[in-house]
Amino acid sequence: MVARETGLPSAAPLLKSYAKVEPVTIAELNSFITTDPPQQEINFLCTGRVSRVEANKGWCYVACSKCSKKLQRTVTSFECARCSNPHAVGSLRYRVEMVVTDDTAEGTFVCFDGVMTKLHNLRASEAAQLLAEEGVNPEDSVMPPFVAGMEGKTYTFQVRVKSYNFTVNHQTFTVSRIINEVEGAPAPDFFDDGGDDNDDDDAPNGTI
Repeated sequence: MVARETGLPSAAPLLKSYAKVEPVTIAELNSFITTDPPQQEINFLCTGRVSRVEANKGWCYVACSKCSKKLQRTVTSFECARCSNPHAVGSLRYRVEMVVTDDTAEGTFVCFDGVMTKLHNLRASEAAQLLAEEGVNPEDSVMPPFVAGMEGKTYTFQVRVKSYNFTVNHQTFTVSRIINEVEGAPAPDFFDDGGDDNDDDDAPNGTI
């Protein structure tokens, strides 16, 4: 109505970046995805302890520098199926899967590049350089100590729930923000997530 009467742009695109963030237990979060499939993306806050970082799932992947999706390694190069580029330029990005527990249940949370970089103030490529092993691909290298050291610590996670979390083969939650145990809980009722976190959440194992 405002757009029609004043000629100003509609506010709808601006409102899409805001979502009410409700605090829930992990049991409530698990129940939600089995009983109330969302029609749109919804954000929740969960506070829990990292009981296990899934080292067998790796800690990083080589992403397409254009679309951020996981590249397929060939004999001589990387290929991006999404961009249809057989000679894509890759960049290393975090993908860390962890089991988080509270007093009610446990859930599997996945943290991608933007979240992990902000939490640890270190890019995945920088971490790989610190851990460089001759003849070993970064994706196959040992998990950085600061990532493994998240086990046993308590965080408040902002998790993003969308239709992707309601598939039979996918039972993980994408983390869009982490507040560590030293920080206070977020005060505002509405949160602007600041845009794309450059994650690769097409499949639970990080593949396209």
